[in-house]
Amino acid sequence: MKCVFVEKVNEVVVKEVPIPKINDDQVLIKMGIACICSKTDTHIIQGIYPAANPFPAYLGHEAAGTVVEVGKNVTGFKPGDRVAYKGETGVMAEYTAHTPDLMFKIPDNCSFEAAAMMEVSSCAYSLVRQCVKPGDHVLISGQGCAGTFGLIFAKLAGATQIIVTDPSEFKRERSMRYGADLALDPNAIDVVKESKGLTDGKGFDVVLEFSGECEPMQQTVYCVRCQGTIGMFGVCCKPVPFDFLEFHCKFARLISTGHEYAYNKVPYIKMLDFQQKGLINFDEFVTHKFPFTDVQKGLDLIAAGDKSILRIGLTPID
Repeated sequence: MKCVFVEKVNEVVVKEVPIPKINDDQVLIKMGIACICSKTDTHIIQGIYPAANPFPAYLGHEAAGTVVEVGKNVTGFKPGDRVAYKGETGVMAEYTAHTPDLMFKIPDNCSFEAAAMMEVSSCAYSLVRQCVKPGDHVLISGQGCAGTFGLIFAKLAGATQIIVTDPSEFKRERSMRYGADLALDPNAIDVVKESKGLTDGKGFDVVLEFSGECEPMQQTVYCVRCQGTIGMFGVCCKPVPFDFLEFHCKFARLISTGHEYAYNKVPYIKMLDFQQKGLINFDEFVTHKFPFTDVQKGLDLIAAGDKSILRIGLTPID
């Protein structure tokens, strides 16, 4: 089979390797689609985010496919089941040996594209459900894939006002279509000053950071109100100065989020529920597709800063 490897820093190759042999507690999955995470995967390639294994390392953690074999101790799954699955890294492969605790079944009316989006959306939902309550005034920085899901979930949570910031005009316009009340260019305004002006000087009830950039992360504490909530989703791969005196004096709280599927499957169950009820069109988040062997073309698009990308899907070559 073919799989995507990071040979060393900034070197990605498609290799031919044996199909994994599963043990009694594993499931063998044939990939239907695997998506490129514009942040984590590219950071792993650049050597600034830790891969699950030392280089050369498998890549990818967002995928969906079909079960082709199950170990004798596995219950609840059988060959032919359609599943979404995740991994710390390693799902960009034609076949993956996986444990049942990191996968869940999807119905026939849920596409592989939609199912693969349930990893990143679950992570965004995990943050929003801990931070946003009905009536909240919310500021969201960053409107990439995860940030857009954050906007959607804040709306579903009953936020009264949602302001988003992103330097990309394309992304700001898209955010307005997804329900933002106002979309601001952080390069054209003083975000902290604007936050005060939009909230009668109080600051926002909730500030959600999705960009992973240093400056917006620093600004969160100045944009939140007293006893407000800061939610950190974006990953900055270097130390970020943070004003803990301001944080302390505001009696604010700080919540971070990441992958919680191993100990809490509620977000994934909710994503499937949203999809089945037609509340979210997950398919439209896979904005670009390439054959599996053309992974470098997708990475090049991300590196070029194509703002139209939400997620790039890699599809089987057969």
